[in-house]
Amino acid sequence: MRVCFFFGEAENALYGVHHAPSAKIRQKAILLCYPFGREYMRSHRALVRLSDQLAEAGFHTLRFDYSATGDSAGDDGESGLDAWLIDIQTAVQELRDISGIETISMIGLRLGAALAARAATSLSNIDSLVLWDPVVCGATYSEHLVSLHKDFVQSSYHFPSPELLPAEVTKSEELLGFKFGSKLRTSLPGLDISQLPGLDVRWVALISTDEQPEYSLLLENLSKLGVQTRHCRIQEQIAWDEVKDIDLVLTAHEATNQIIQSLGECDA
Repeated sequence: MRVCFFFGEAENALYGVHHAPSAKIRQKAILLCYPFGREYMRSHRALVRLSDQLAEAGFHTLRFDYSATGDSAGDDGESGLDAWLIDIQTAVQELRDISGIETISMIGLRLGAALAARAATSLSNIDSLVLWDPVVCGATYSEHLVSLHKDFVQSSYHFPSPELLPAEVTKSEELLGFKFGSKLRTSLPGLDISQLPGLDVRWVALISTDEQPEYSLLLENLSKLGVQTRHCRIQEQIAWDEVKDIDLVLTAHEATNQIIQSLGECDA
């Protein structure tokens, strides 16, 4: 059963959807952390299906929109990473209040995975993290978004070379149809989860569709922190870096099945 509602402070209300368990209730609840922008749109259907599957497996599950995104309060582009980290803390408490369960696992996709990892460093009773194709370095990700936007505009409007792109395109605060405001633009380069200062979780599962050098650094740092890690490479082709695929809706059956399997095996 899905229940849609708003939570948090009235002037900064967050939109959430609670997927109530339909099977024997597990003693751990799940918070989903969305990606950003076009990747949010591409993955939304898959994350809704994943939430339904988690509820069917007995997990209270909550997914929500960060402030100034989706159906949550705030003007588009007027929020950034600091606010979204606070939103995750608010959502964790809301999930505990709804479910009556203190122990939480967080699942994040792309930028949502990085936010979940960062938020977990200052939260208690976070049992585990599932990082799906995580953004590891915010500076690299920011450059990637800008480059992808330029490629998209160039291919859409048939500019023969990037040098001929109008100045308003290269300086625009819009990236791939979504506001890329000053708060996000300035805070994103400082994000780097490859060197987390501390992380008090039992295990982390990394689900990836390709091999990235950053992932090795991330797993190495987690091991140094004493965190049990599991890395699963899936065969599904999910192209995050190709302009021709930016509107391709994810099915991600293998990825979602692997996430549920990881939750079952690591808690067995």
